Amino acid sequence: MGQYRASGETGQSPTLGWHRICMLSEAIISNNLLRESFMIRAGFSISFGLDELADQQHSNPKKPLEVPVQEVREPPIDILEEAGFTLILAELPGITKKDIKLTLNDDLLTISAARGGKRYYKEVLLSGPHSRNQLRFSCNNGILEIRAYQP
Repeated sequence: MGQYRASGETGQSPTLGWHRICMLSEAIISNNLLRESFMIRAGFSISFGLDELADQQHSNPKKPLEVPVQEVREPPIDILEEAGFTLILAELPGITKKDIKLTLNDDLLTISAARGGKRYYKEVLLSGPHSRNQLRFSCNNGILEIRAYQP
C-alpha cells in the first residue's frame, strides 16, 4: 500500500486534489488506512479557496490569521408618515450631527455616518420625490431624526 501524504512530494502547502481526496476516502472506508495510520502526518488540513490566507497561516502557524474587515453597519430605522412630512428615525450609537452625511436623489435618501471605528450606511426609499431643501435633521444621543417635508 502506498503512503498518503498531505504535503505532497515537494513539501509545498498542504492542498490535495480531488483524486487524492477520493483515494484517502476509499482507503479509510476499506479500513486499509487504519493499519497504516502511522504514515499520515498529524495536523494537516484540507482547504478550498482563499489560497493566500491559507498560505499565510501555514507559513507561520503561531501567528493568528488576520482577515481585514471593514464593518459598515446598517442602522435600524422607523419611517412614519405624518401630516405634511415623513419622519425617519435611525439609531446611530456614538454618532453626532457633524458625523452624518445625507444624500437625496428624487425619492432615495442615503444616510451615511462615520466616527472612529464606527461606520453606518442605509438607503431609504421615500414615498415620493423630495428636494434637499425640504429636509431637516437633528441627532441627539445617537438618535437621528429626519423630517422630509412634502412639496
